[in-house]
Amino acid sequence: MIRKNSKNLIGWVYENVIDFTAENDTSGLTWDSTPEEAKRFLSSIPIKERVQKYGVHASRLHYYLVDDFNDIAEGVKKGYISEQTCKLLWSWSRLAGRENWNMDDIEAILYD
Repeated sequence: MIRKNSKNLIGWVYENVIDFTAENDTSGLTWDSTPEEAKRFLSSIPIKERVQKYGVHASRLHYYLVDDFNDIAEGVKKGYISEQTCKLLWSWSRLAGRENWNMDDIEAILYD
């Protein structure tokens, strides 16, 4: 977890989200990027992709690393999910305007 206004945000992004020094990187981030630029990059990624592809969830003040997507998928198949995944689904439900979910709904959200 890291605060969105942390001076170390660019390092956290490099360590946990993307390798912006890679040749195929398209993030536009460098070691000289500001925390605000890193925050803008993370905010530009759609929520679902941010979770599924990059393993990051954003709350109002923090960024969190979430379960590996394969772990989430496995948990859904077995009928349980982590607290972090529950928080993500709650966020998605607010965006989708839904309050009640069953495991089929959750599986559809994670795989679509």
